[in-house]
Amino acid sequence: MTKVLVLVKYFKPAYRTGGPAKAVNTIVSKLNRNSSTDIQFSILTKDRDSGDKKPFSSVEIDAWNMYLNNTQVKYVDESKLTIRRLWKEYLKGYECLYLNSLFSFKFSILPLMIAFVAKKDTLIVLAPRGELAADALKMGWLKKKMYLTFLRIFSLPQKIRWHTTNPFESEMVREKFGRNCIVSEIPDLVNPRNNGNPITQISTTNRDEHQKLRVVFLSRICKMKNLDFALRVFQRLNTSKPVIFDIYGPASIPSELKYLSYCKEIAVGIPKNVEVSFKGSILPEEVEATIAGYDLFFLPTLGENFGHVIFEALSAGVPVLLSDRTLWRNLELQSIGWDLPLVESNFVNVLNKILISDSSDLYMMKVKIRDFLVDYYDKQDLFAKSYENMLAS
Repeated sequence: MTKVLVLVKYFKPAYRTGGPAKAVNTIVSKLNRNSSTDIQFSILTKDRDSGDKKPFSSVEIDAWNMYLNNTQVKYVDESKLTIRRLWKEYLKGYECLYLNSLFSFKFSILPLMIAFVAKKDTLIVLAPRGELAADALKMGWLKKKMYLTFLRIFSLPQKIRWHTTNPFESEMVREKFGRNCIVSEIPDLVNPRNNGNPITQISTTNRDEHQKLRVVFLSRICKMKNLDFALRVFQRLNTSKPVIFDIYGPASIPSELKYLSYCKEIAVGIPKNVEVSFKGSILPEEVEATIAGYDLFFLPTLGENFGHVIFEALSAGVPVLLSDRTLWRNLELQSIGWDLPLVESNFVNVLNKILISDSSDLYMMKVKIRDFLVDYYDKQDLFAKSYENMLAS
């Protein structure tokens, strides 16, 4: 049996940071359901969610919690996660170290340094989770640039296996660290819904042409998700037709709260026929049902590693309006949405087109989404096998 130590900054029941926690959960869950899998996961993570001052009360802190048959989780106080403690944990005989960040000091940088100093024959797999995207690198750019230079000087990028989820991220790794990097490109897994049937509960209810167009933004309230751009698009919307734009998502740390205030200022200048509401955060289990109540999902993100919420929107049968900075591409060609360059007029034109189109057009897109989901779910076993090969070889 292959023992894998997974380091991820947040994990269930944490939910405010989305992506990496969901990605790790789907990996261990899918491989747990596969009876032929011979991997034992140990997950080391923080003992609280982003912005929380107190640890979780629903788990045992600083001890191994059994999560699934093949998975145990230890929740630790990040301030007490010292080099000595990480070293002690690392030396327990894991065959693979799976890091789910490039820049997290305690959950990636220190463990990576310890692994190379220890000089053990441990496979190191690093998933940058979108952190190499140009806009992501701009945030705290000096420290990130210094660390990337350090990695290059010691040729560390060539001594590990990179886990990317799409061709764009694979190319980012090769551009930053060289064409000879070992890259395993495997999309994130998704959890099956409706007992494995992806289509039975997708709503294809048609919107009456006299009703308001219902648009939803659901993601973390931070600059990378580009909510301010979405609000400026609605400022430029040249129509008297009624529109609802509801915004869901957590803002839990100072930078996010500041950004939320900035977005609320922009919202004041939006025409009165567009009703903008800031709804706050919702629980993960409420996401799909919430999105299902809308006609369009809008996320002009600056970059996504996978974009689990995008898949959740599609799983709810809702067309998506995205930037072209995700792996979800050629959406209009598939009649399931739009992926556009980040120019405000591009998005204004699409929204105007939707507003003047026959209401049956969105209905037909929902039908196309069904076909897309069936095809995507059919690939999950193949993706899961690729994860086994990546972590156990």
